[in-house]
Amino acid sequence: MTDSQAFVPSSTAGAKQAVLRLDTLELIPGVRVISVRGELDILTAPALVKRVGQELAGGPRGLILDLSQLGFLGSSGISALIDARDAAFRSNVPLRLVCASRAVLRPLEATGVAGLFGISGKLSDALRYHNVDSR
Repeated sequence: MTDSQAFVPSSTAGAKQAVLRLDTLELIPGVRVISVRGELDILTAPALVKRVGQELAGGPRGLILDLSQLGFLGSSGISALIDARDAAFRSNVPLRLVCASRAVLRPLEATGVAGLFGISGKLSDALRYHNVDSR
């Protein structure tokens, strides 16, 4: 398991800092799960793109972005997800998103990009998809 936190300083004195936490797990062989917690926006999106690149460099057979603990998804976060999808495609690695919250699904649907991703409502469903897909 790999842990990292990206603390992004606020530009406004006294304002709460934006935090993104990324944890990487391998719950089934060859399938990496990046758990994304906090806010995915213009300040934190580069950390996700970097982590996805690092995980893809390891040659996984599948990648899951678990967004179930994401509290906010901004337009830069959506762009980061698209970048992740494109990088996974170039690496010939299937990518799946885990999300069920309105805070994540609504922006994906409103921008019309939800259809670009395989989306599971639960991590167990995404893992099952990758486990079945590998047979």
